[in-house]
Amino acid sequence: MLGSIGLVANLWFGDHERARATAIMGLMAPVGSLLGLGLTGVIAAGVDSSDPKDCYERFQTIIYYQNIWISVTCILFIFLFKEKPEMPPSKLALMFRKLAQTGIIEDIVTLSKNRDFMLNMTVFIIIWGSYTVLGNVLTPLFQD
Repeated sequence: MLGSIGLVANLWFGDHERARATAIMGLMAPVGSLLGLGLTGVIAAGVDSSDPKDCYERFQTIIYYQNIWISVTCILFIFLFKEKPEMPPSKLALMFRKLAQTGIIEDIVTLSKNRDFMLNMTVFIIIWGSYTVLGNVLTPLFQD
């Protein structure tokens, strides 16, 4: 997910638009996570934790709505979005098209050798893990 932000910004936006596009796309992941935590709390509110059937039904409801949302979003992406624009919006996008001939294994090896990337990735893993833990801790507070 984090790598796709830079990829989309480089492929779809010109030099003067790239920073704003990257910032907006970068904010969408934490905003979406917070909304997801809130929605899960709303759906799980009032669950009788002593009744396994109620917990199971509420869990099914959460999974059902998540699957609908994910399916609709993915179908829209598949049919409405192109991989890249026909005309590169910047010199960087044109250069990126020429460099994109390498395979994924070579890219992963190159990234694993990049210390700054690995540290940045570790920070983001800790952040998203914190959101998950926060959601698990706060869920009982929404129960009656």
